[in-house]
Amino acid sequence: MMENFNYNLLEEITVRSKSIYRYETYIKEARAAKCFECTKVWRDMRRRQEEELDILLQHFKKHIDAGVVDFGSE
Repeated sequence: MMENFNYNLLEEITVRSKSIYRYETYIKEARAAKCFECTKVWRDMRRRQEEELDILLQHFKKHIDAGVVDFGSE
């Protein structure tokens, strides 16, 4: 069974990844509406999410490399 602290990292990685995917739709819709301010807002939000996702992925990789993650292989 995976420890909560590792599960929390994976859960947040999933949430951030889904947000980044959604932002692509929002950006396309804002462009289609010719709302350049909305387009910028969504691009900025996506960029920040990508940065945060990178931090989470790097940290989770450290857990994997250190052997702290148990994937429950039986």
